[in-house]
Amino acid sequence: MKPKYRIIENLSDVAVEAWGNSPEELFAYMGQGMFAVMTDSRILARDSYKISIREDCGSSYEEAMVAWCNELIYQFETSKVLFSRFNINKLALQKNTQIEAEVWGEPFDQNKHEIKVAIKAATYHQLKIEQNGQWRCQLIFDI
Repeated sequence: MKPKYRIIENLSDVAVEAWGNSPEELFAYMGQGMFAVMTDSRILARDSYKISIREDCGSSYEEAMVAWCNELIYQFETSKVLFSRFNINKLALQKNTQIEAEVWGEPFDQNKHEIKVAIKAATYHQLKIEQNGQWRCQLIFDI
């Protein structure tokens, strides 16, 4: 299956543009795009993990996207797991952001995986999520 994201690089940062048929699919492809920025190495969808986000970070898709990507970065930094497959089971944007997801990946292995870009955080800079037949997002990462 052809990825539904593209990486946009310049000298000081990197952005990912992702698209999908639903917000849940958009969030899944943004996760794939973010890990494609981090490594060219193949990441096996070997082990599954549950990710749950409940934050009082607002109730917009933009705020939820930043929370989602920062949680994935946190999971990589603390658990040393690279992810390649994402299934968003719940995406609720009422008083608080709630995201329930199952993700698949494998532990980072320095003999197998080369980290080409260390992502520090997802940013709000020029962040936009649009729906025009498809859901589309461009997100800049601090590297």
